[in-house]
Amino acid sequence: MTRLSPIEPSLRRITGDLAKLLLPCIVLMLAACSRLQPSDFEATHPRFDILQFYTGHTKSTGLLEDRAGSPMKRVATETWGHMEDGELHMTQDVIFKDNKPQRRTWRIRRLDEHNYEARSENVIGVAHGEAWGNTLRLDYVLALNPANPLTHVRMTHWMSLQPDGRTMLNSVTVSKLGVVIAHITEVFHQDSEAPAWP
Repeated sequence: MTRLSPIEPSLRRITGDLAKLLLPCIVLMLAACSRLQPSDFEATHPRFDILQFYTGHTKSTGLLEDRAGSPMKRVATETWGHMEDGELHMTQDVIFKDNKPQRRTWRIRRLDEHNYEARSENVIGVAHGEAWGNTLRLDYVLALNPANPLTHVRMTHWMSLQPDGRTMLNSVTVSKLGVVIAHITEVFHQDSEAPAWP
């Protein structure tokens, strides 16, 4: 049986009636504000290579907020990654406050100088990443409940590598029908101690 996303209980509560709402004005406003592109960060440094960053051991702490910016849950992750046949194989434990750890696996590969694709459980199709300079945008559709397409949400990550080269800020927008319903902000750190693969 496919395991549900660890954010499923919180997001399902938020999304409850959104599928029934018609919000064309908000959708148009969001579209007008979404002109920022990864290529706008071409001149920034250090260069962010997601395959290199997640090879080894990383940890993160962060916060899930509702669309109004009110805190909902703390989140922490622990990630182990290694390269195999030119592809990053990554295992990630995600822990939301009051929830048991959830394990997720990713397979990420580079398509060309700026583009990546990734696959994971509960991701519909393929996740697409585009990286320029110190920034990568990752987009995909997440099935909160694989049996119900009405629970699908779009996840948009903006990942920014910091000057030390070992810290990355991840700002995630969760949207449904073009309407932002939640935000997740995380700080990732590479762990030089590199514990054994779980």
